Amino acid sequence: MDSDKALAVYVDFENVALGLKDLPGPDFDVELVIERLLEKGRILVKNAYCDWHRYQDSRRPLHEAGFVLVEIPHARWSGKNSADIRMVVDALDLCNTRPHIDTFALITGDSDFTPLVGKLREYGKRVIGIGVRNSSSKLLIESCDDFWYYDELAKGKAEDEPAPDKSEKPDGKPSRNRMFKRLAGTAHSMIDDRGEAVWASHVKQVFKRKQPNFSEGYFGYAGFSELLEDGASRGFLEIEKDKASGGYRILSARTRGR
Repeated sequence: MDSDKALAVYVDFENVALGLKDLPGPDFDVELVIERLLEKGRILVKNAYCDWHRYQDSRRPLHEAGFVLVEIPHARWSGKNSADIRMVVDALDLCNTRPHIDTFALITGDSDFTPLVGKLREYGKRVIGIGVRNSSSKLLIESCDDFWYYDELAKGKAEDEPAPDKSEKPDGKPSRNRMFKRLAGTAHSMIDDRGEAVWASHVKQVFKRKQPNFSEGYFGYAGFSELLEDGASRGFLEIEKDKASGGYRILSARTRGR
């Protein structure tokens, strides 16, 4: 299954930061990218490359997201391609020493990484590129198995961002509606990727990967099937029961419900 893959994520941070510099909106949101990648599989390696003395404010969110921050001296001291070279060396080393890593996500728009993409694919690895639309090389885009525009991910998140939930519990616990909005967002993305309905058990697996503390019992449901049925009654999910297995498939999902 596509979402059972083992991933390694490499961030050419300065390339992304410069690409976003002239665009409206917040700075680079690493959690947005990680959440999308978790739909593809388990992330086992996270490295981010930059002269971090120049981006002090960006260190904390990356560190909190579990990234190893690899220090790259500024180009004035080490040459323009220092981050490129270090990323290439680390990625190829991982490719050869960790054969179970089958998908590489390269967060950059720099055409200098095109040969790396070609070599990784030559070794049978799947490569996902992620970059800012106006600063991503066409050569790099066309060399990847899949390429996502960061600005489109951010736009999609803003459009799907739930309005303040008046049913939010006063004790700080998230409401059922907010949970369904997040679950429906995951299901919608998976259905969109595959172009077909997905098994509810598979959606739960991916959702748990995003939110390890998720439990249907926490929200008062006896099981996941009961949760799905309630989600359907609220308009978040369209489900279908498989007669042979008794399990549910999710046919469509909406983040706003009824």
